[in-house]
Amino acid sequence: MALLVYPTEDCLSDAQTHGLTYEVEKVIQRVEDSQSLSVFDPFPPPYLVKKKLGGRQGRLIASRQSVGDHAVVVLLAMLLFAPLVSHVPMASLAALLVLVAWNMSEVHNFLGILRVGPKSDLFVLLICFGLTVFVDMVAAITVGTVLAAILFMRRMSELTESHVQLDSSEDAGTAALPKGVMVYEINGPLFFGAAQKAMGAFNRTQSNDFRVLVLHLGRVPVIDVTGLVALENVITSVLRRHRKVIIAGPLPRPQSVFERAGLEAKHKGLTIVDDLDTALALAAKVVAGPVSLPLAP
Repeated sequence: MALLVYPTEDCLSDAQTHGLTYEVEKVIQRVEDSQSLSVFDPFPPPYLVKKKLGGRQGRLIASRQSVGDHAVVVLLAMLLFAPLVSHVPMASLAALLVLVAWNMSEVHNFLGILRVGPKSDLFVLLICFGLTVFVDMVAAITVGTVLAAILFMRRMSELTESHVQLDSSEDAGTAALPKGVMVYEINGPLFFGAAQKAMGAFNRTQSNDFRVLVLHLGRVPVIDVTGLVALENVITSVLRRHRKVIIAGPLPRPQSVFERAGLEAKHKGLTIVDDLDTALALAAKVVAGPVSLPLAP
């Protein structure tokens, strides 16, 4: 039997109030990883107590409860009392099922979501609720999973933002740009609809007043095949116009995708550097004179 830890709402609330959320999570992870209660000090059963938590004098109390006894009772009832159970009136069983369904419905949480939840979440909730009641739970789970996935992709695409800066005239928040250098910055994950949105915004930029395009990906935590294809389309489009492209500051996950795809080797005129400052310095050299971008090793 696995040892699992479930902190109560009061525990989480107190931990957040006193700034001990991280310490509580560490204790939970330690107990589950070690599958041992040695982290707790002895205390009169059925309680266990840890007197000190995260450098603060306090107590983290946990109760030890056996799990699985009800399963044994049900098994014995099925094996030994099945003939007697068969005589229980169906009306009584129906009432029991109604009570169980009412307790599982969590009416307070349901009404709370209806009051404060986003419209998209309410849509999924009501659809799943209706399918569960009027069809069956299998249909509700299937449709709910598909709807949740679609909404997740939509929200991710909304979180992804892009920004174009040409020379140093538009935004003082970025380092001064040499003349002839355009910076295209993407913030957020680059996949599914987000990739099309981010790359489409660049394609709508009709400016040709640049010789070097710097793609700043320092805030792109993840990129998938869809994002990679969209990115390559932009790179190919710029290189065909006899411009240079520099990818600046890719995080480890996107960098690994670029390495597996052989991005630099595939596109001559493309260079990947570690940060935006290095990219701008290299772009300045390219704009200033006939300096060729370094080839991939």
